[in-house]
Amino acid sequence: MTRNAESTVRRCLDSVVDVVDEIVIVDGNSSDNTVKICREYTDLVFSRKPKGFADPDRNYALSKASGDWILYIDSDEWLSRNLRDSLRRLVATEDVDAFSFCRVNHFLSRPLLHGLAYPDTQTRLYRRDRTCYAGIVHEQPMVSGKVVDTTFDILHEQRDASTLLSERYVRYGMIYAHQHPLERRRWYYLVRAAKNSGRIMLFYYFRKKGYLDGLCGFVWHLRVAIEYFLRSFCMALLSEPQRRWPLKRVFL
Repeated sequence: MTRNAESTVRRCLDSVVDVVDEIVIVDGNSSDNTVKICREYTDLVFSRKPKGFADPDRNYALSKASGDWILYIDSDEWLSRNLRDSLRRLVATEDVDAFSFCRVNHFLSRPLLHGLAYPDTQTRLYRRDRTCYAGIVHEQPMVSGKVVDTTFDILHEQRDASTLLSERYVRYGMIYAHQHPLERRRWYYLVRAAKNSGRIMLFYYFRKKGYLDGLCGFVWHLRVAIEYFLRSFCMALLSEPQRRWPLKRVFL
């Protein structure tokens, strides 16, 4: 999935071009050179109207792939060398339907290896006929079969690293709120907002030693805490029936 990713997509494609049989790209009408760069690597580049989030296009991308195994990777990610060297061996494994990898988040050019930031397990290699995506935002693939965890790394460069509060967090929070039933009173979601964000800082940053990543680790955990706070806060805003906003307004 790409959208205005000219600064990162070449690194992503360089990491996979020699170890996969085909590359399928779904682009959200990029206005920069993203599509031009992608066409240097594959003719399977499809444009889709951007929805503000990539998840609904993942099933579309699966329908355009022809291989038995799918490696999913975002445009701001790239494969580690040990994963590249082991990819063919993994797909030759019998009686396994998917593999998960550890994602190393790079924030302000520094890898984060503690707290909630690592291992950030992601299921990214799976059999096409055994997998689909469901939900709206940041959904994991639904695999019908056996998933094996590995210690191989996918590397990820954090977007919007220069800002503490990203507009994307607010948009995702509203989408998340619409995706889940609102069966409690408003105060319940407000309490949960404080509880969830506090848990990020107290449990993961302190108890799980996220502080070992220095200032970058602190800012990263604070950003995640804000994101989790906004999820429940948006649910509180929409908990009254008359306050529910149409999804079309959220996506624009």
